[in-house]
Amino acid sequence: MRRLLLLLFVVAHQYVMGQGTSMTLMFEPLEPSNDMMWVTQRFELVKDYTRTKTAISGGLETQSAVMGTYGGFYAFGFTGGVYQYLRPWVFANMGGSIASGGGAGAPDGDGLMYRGYAGMSVKSKHGTVDVAYNYINFPSGAITSNHISIGYTHVLPYRIEYSGHNSYYPTYFELVTGLWFLGPEDASRNSEPVQSAYAGVRVGQYLNTIHTIGAELQLGAGALGNIDGYMNYSMGLRFNTPSQRLFFRTHLGSGGGGGVHTGG
Repeated sequence: MRRLLLLLFVVAHQYVMGQGTSMTLMFEPLEPSNDMMWVTQRFELVKDYTRTKTAISGGLETQSAVMGTYGGFYAFGFTGGVYQYLRPWVFANMGGSIASGGGAGAPDGDGLMYRGYAGMSVKSKHGTVDVAYNYINFPSGAITSNHISIGYTHVLPYRIEYSGHNSYYPTYFELVTGLWFLGPEDASRNSEPVQSAYAGVRVGQYLNTIHTIGAELQLGAGALGNIDGYMNYSMGLRFNTPSQRLFFRTHLGSGGGGGVHTGG
């Protein structure tokens, strides 16, 4: 499959206008019977084509329940879509995803989920606002929903050429670890304060050529202590000083499971 995809990209190269990766943050209020509000995040490879005025995307997708009865519910999977430009700044899109998820006692059956969607997007220099109709179904469970989502997408170019010189936007990977001290008020499994370990990974890409601003995605889980089953993920920005010696970051995401009282 990898060789097939690589061959398709090589053959299509002569028609490509540009390429990059994109990060999407989407809010999804499921039908009231599901009692869940999802936050969905996507990290995708995007290719634009000049002859047909279309673009294709494919990558990873995660969902988590941030409101409702099932805080701590997660789903992870693959997504892909096709975009047709109607104007330089307006395009229609459609696609789908397949994922597996569960947690928090949600009626997800064996966890298999599929999604289909269609919508419209408006593009600006700051990013893209997406509005879409979604159909979600867990075929072996009781979760199904027809709903409208709203999202924001930012495309991160891999390379831009200035006067014949290539300027790169490098990707970076980091390992994340930490110690948490959680008492009974923080986690239901603890009868006294317990030291727990958190471990995860973070992937990001810089948004400028001087590497002072980066967009990133983080995924982690409880590794030791009484919080096994806890997971979280988040998306955000990293800001470096010009010297690269100091930085700070801000993220938005969710976490749950393992008896930790997060509320999503």
